[in-house]
Amino acid sequence: MKPKDTDTFKRVDELHAYYHKQMWCRKQMFIKFKRQNAFFNGVALLLVAIGMVTGTVQKESFVMVALTALSTLLKGWVDFKKFGNKMEMCRFAYTTLEKICIELNNYARGLPLDDLEGFLIKSQVNEETISDLCPVISDQIVRKYDTSFTHVPINVKSSDRSGSVTISLCPQEEQEDVRTVEMSTIQT
Repeated sequence: MKPKDTDTFKRVDELHAYYHKQMWCRKQMFIKFKRQNAFFNGVALLLVAIGMVTGTVQKESFVMVALTALSTLLKGWVDFKKFGNKMEMCRFAYTTLEKICIELNNYARGLPLDDLEGFLIKSQVNEETISDLCPVISDQIVRKYDTSFTHVPINVKSSDRSGSVTISLCPQEEQEDVRTVEMSTIQT
């Protein structure tokens, strides 16, 4: 394996870690907006239902009018916040980033690196589109990702003259219990 291949492989690993973080955070934002949208729409519907029931039970319709007005205000606020649009943009973002992660995995598993630069250019364009269209990732979601996942850089070294590559999935300090994966030579 050539030194250039080792550097490229490490670059693919770092890019995968970056795009995985982006994908996971965007998916969490999608789930958050979906829950908020469902909650507020459910509360608005519940208020209308309660207003209808109390309006038929009581002779005065003030309670019904107040609950209906409150429900309309809540529904207007949900429409103003555009939770549906935010959900669609976050869904677009995380599915696009998931496709990028899958493609980077394919390159790491031995897909020829000839098309890697073109793929990285397309990935950069996709990332710029996502950053323009989607809401900013909250710090709370990033902290949750950092506590849930840890990226351990892989060690890539050529093991013999046959061209096989040993990939270590643990840092060099923890090499005692390391399982290695033999991969065929990365084609260039």
